[in-house]
Amino acid sequence: MHKRMLQVIEERIKYERKGPKHGKSAEENAEGVCSIGEVLKRRWKLVELIGSGGFGEVYEAADLVDGSRVALKIEQKGIEGSALDVELSVYSVFAGSKYCPSFYDYGSTDTAVFIVIQLLGPSLSQWRRCMPKKCFTVGTAIRCAHQILCALEELHEAGYIHRDIKLSNIAPGLVSDSKFGLFLFDFGLCRKYIQDNGVHKDERASVGFRGTSRYASINAHDCKDLSRRDDMMSLFYVTVEMFTGKLPWCRMKNRNEIAALKKKTSVKTLCSGLPHELPLMYNHIISLKFKDKPCYDTLKQYFDDVLSRENVKMDDPFDWQRDEFLTTEAAKRMTNYCISYFS
Repeated sequence: MHKRMLQVIEERIKYERKGPKHGKSAEENAEGVCSIGEVLKRRWKLVELIGSGGFGEVYEAADLVDGSRVALKIEQKGIEGSALDVELSVYSVFAGSKYCPSFYDYGSTDTAVFIVIQLLGPSLSQWRRCMPKKCFTVGTAIRCAHQILCALEELHEAGYIHRDIKLSNIAPGLVSDSKFGLFLFDFGLCRKYIQDNGVHKDERASVGFRGTSRYASINAHDCKDLSRRDDMMSLFYVTVEMFTGKLPWCRMKNRNEIAALKKKTSVKTLCSGLPHELPLMYNHIISLKFKDKPCYDTLKQYFDDVLSRENVKMDDPFDWQRDEFLTTEAAKRMTNYCISYFS
């Protein structure tokens, strides 16, 4: 029963993505890289535009070989600092991870380049927003944080930092997929921090801001070079948001004002009422120097301690999988959320 309800919710989200927030369809968009109905490499038929921005466009596409649904990211050729080039580099070394979406294909047209990857379900940001209190339970928040940490550890082991960790870049697979864990995606801002000889790159001078203001580290706000510790700080902010439903600066738009409030807000204030392991996590992160490797095992143990104390098992259902959530009222909340979020 609950799998069917999840599929209905996924379909509703897909339907609401047609709203103006994601722009017009490619057929209506004069600047579209390609058009709905177009077939690339005689295999990938573009079905629907589900995202667009400075990076290019993301489509839901149909595989004409087996009928499955995939995501196709496409951008114009010749873009300086191409995000798609970076994504390709990351997939080449990270694709074996269970936290990485499956990579299916790469190709080009006369004017554009594209990649074809696994189509995922609603992001953690979407799931969080549709919860009754806009936050997750302790068990779901900590298990999500644990999986994100594991994903980052594997990405770091592959030689890359993400530089844009946020809930909208993490999602479970579709219900119809055999794999239903969490996936880390959107690697356009990734950077290789290891040289070819395996040595950590030196810290650069001022490099400009990278990331998303709400979750960026103070180092990012200060336009410092980023490293593994900054991915960890973004994970910390994400974890707090999963618990509380908001961060103190969540309604701010000005990046400088966000940075100022982050610098003023103590970890005691930020973690008020949360498991005591979160301040320990924060203290470990701020102790790291630019080239230091985070102690992933220590951080995992913090999360495990919370799960043990709360009597939560790793394979328990997430909040969005629970029968009590998948009621008519819960489905209505999700539908209303989708209408407001995607319009």
